[in-house]
Amino acid sequence: MSIGYFAEGFLAIQRAVDLGIVYELGGTSLANEVDVELKNFPYPPYRGDVFWVNNDKSLPVFVVWGFILHSFIICKDVILEKEKKLKVWFSLLSSFNLY
Repeated sequence: MSIGYFAEGFLAIQRAVDLGIVYELGGTSLANEVDVELKNFPYPPYRGDVFWVNNDKSLPVFVVWGFILHSFIICKDVILEKEKKLKVWFSLLSSFNLY
């Protein structure tokens, strides 16, 4: 198992940040005594998320279907309102004083 921290330059940046903090808090004598040890962090191998593997293609389709279903219902209601001329009746009823 190779350690990519040294080859990728992460170790140099981390060392500079650590020495800067130690120098500010403790002075130069303490900064010279600090040693760096490099070890891999023990972690299990990466496993892909099964949810996204299975639903990667189907989730956008379900979202689009959800919006299309609502648009069909709205169109049906508008057409029904126009067929029954409910807007005209509501405007006529609102012009009368019922009290």
